[in-house]
Amino acid sequence: MSIITFPPKPADSYQTLVFDFISQIQPGITLSFPYVTATVWSGADDSLVLITDPATVSGTKVYQLVGGGTPGTIYKVTATVLTSDGQSLVLTGYIPVLTDPL
Repeated sequence: MSIITFPPKPADSYQTLVFDFISQIQPGITLSFPYVTATVWSGADDSLVLITDPATVSGTKVYQLVGGGTPGTIYKVTATVLTSDGQSLVLTGYIPVLTDPL
């Protein structure tokens, strides 16, 4: 399983996370029904307003807009998709929220 490390984001900004499933699918397979969740991996969160909109899929990639979060917290973000050949695929990434703005 590959792990994605996303660049840190300020708490007051939005960032689009990209999960690329290209290495997990065969040519001709399509992705659908993307679902992304976020949980606290390290630190504390008093709001967990990280997932802002439904995830979208384009080709082999799932896109998720995230915003907010608690400064000093690292979130584990997991994307799950269904494939046209009946598989359920998962990619996981980590995104830290900065304590100070950039």
